[in-house]
Amino acid sequence: MNEFARTCLWSLFLLTQALAPVALICAVWFFVFKPARISLCSPTPDNSARSEELLSAKKVLFVSAHPDDIEFYCGGLVHLLLKRGADVTFCIGTRGGKGRSGAAKARLEGLRSRHQMDAAEILGGAKVILRHYPDKLLPDHIGEFSEDISRLVSELSPDIVFSWDPDHIYNPHADHQAAADAVKLARLSAPLRYYGTHQPDICGSLAFRIPVSDDTLGIRTCM
Repeated sequence: MNEFARTCLWSLFLLTQALAPVALICAVWFFVFKPARISLCSPTPDNSARSEELLSAKKVLFVSAHPDDIEFYCGGLVHLLLKRGADVTFCIGTRGGKGRSGAAKARLEGLRSRHQMDAAEILGGAKVILRHYPDKLLPDHIGEFSEDISRLVSELSPDIVFSWDPDHIYNPHADHQAAADAVKLARLSAPLRYYGTHQPDICGSLAFRIPVSDDTLGIRTCM
């Protein structure tokens, strides 16, 4: 190994040593402090009554932008509703094909669509309606998506509709905002509740057994 290569390797070693503490601090922040920010909340005094009102719903519609949005942000709630006998429907605006084109895009959309169907089944058998608006371009189709939601609400007559919070979206994304705006424009005949919010005000503790394992998980869900 020549002198230049040894110098480069030594410089790289010193750089990694210098960055290690920074990486550790970032990891601690992400895995310890950041989740605490989104999982802790200040429930209202009538938290128990409001939680029971949600969980006693017989028909519930969840609206999202992409496959996996609902599972990430309120999968525990979906499972408990289904376990209590509710009829739960997902209405999803896109099939998640952004970043691919042609045949690769079709494969990705097919894969994410299948995963969405599988996830809904694992949670307890939610029905899934997948629209085909372009991923990351949902803001260009808010009016059309809103009409889809209006027709679905008229058809299903849900007791509650769940949507991204249009004012406090925790995970900012143009499609998430567009889905929230579409619900806001829709003709709803049911109360509207939000997920993915900075300011949750209803909390409940859920304990359930995941069908694909023998592990029992305690889940804290906030809305």
